[in-house]
Amino acid sequence: MKAQKKGRVGPLVLLFFLIFLSGSILVFVKMSSLRSVTVENCTYYKDEKLLSLLGVPKKANTIKEYIALKYGKKQNVPFIDDYDVSLDGIDGLTIKVYEKDIIGCIPYMGEYVCFDADGVMVGSIKKVRDDVPVVNGIEYGSMVYNNKVETGQNEIFSRVLNVTQLIKKYGVTVNEITFDSSMNVTLTCGNIMVELGNGTHFDTSISNLPELIAKATGLKGTLHMENYASGNGKVVFEKKS
Repeated sequence: MKAQKKGRVGPLVLLFFLIFLSGSILVFVKMSSLRSVTVENCTYYKDEKLLSLLGVPKKANTIKEYIALKYGKKQNVPFIDDYDVSLDGIDGLTIKVYEKDIIGCIPYMGEYVCFDADGVMVGSIKKVRDDVPVVNGIEYGSMVYNNKVETGQNEIFSRVLNVTQLIKKYGVTVNEITFDSSMNVTLTCGNIMVELGNGTHFDTSISNLPELIAKATGLKGTLHMENYASGNGKVVFEKKS
């Protein structure tokens, strides 16, 4: 009889262990239900939209989604260069976004197509942003996401990059950058138009713009700086009523 009792102890212990393990797993899964997601550095999407684009369901398991976002195939999302994810406790995630460096946008069919320094289309927006100037004068053909904008103006994007880097460097708020057929550059800064002329070196001109625009506060007109970069320092303000 004692031998039979000992023989039954092993299966009972294993059964209790399996029940305990199953219960622990269920508790862990319930505790690790995704309840909060913190999104950092994302300015092009609301949190819910970004999570949808990344394939994160509304009801999800924290560990499963962490593994999928951290080690799975990266989602190709417009405006997003890369993203990283970290655990925020057992029921939360933090997603840090690295946005693409956009230098301008082109008006196109009621929207604005954004492009990077290489002229590659990275997405489109419905409303103009303060940090992305509208670029006029680009003669474009087809525009396909993740492809370079087709244009016969080979140097146009390097010139746009040069101007946008300088306006960021010197803190100039520019609404529009316009190129005419001769590649003359005009900046639209609120009610002030700035004629920079045809060139590739505008550092001297643009570095002085904050002071010049401040002096023209409340006025409407055009700052003629076509010859300013040559070193003569001459600026003519053509006032408009």
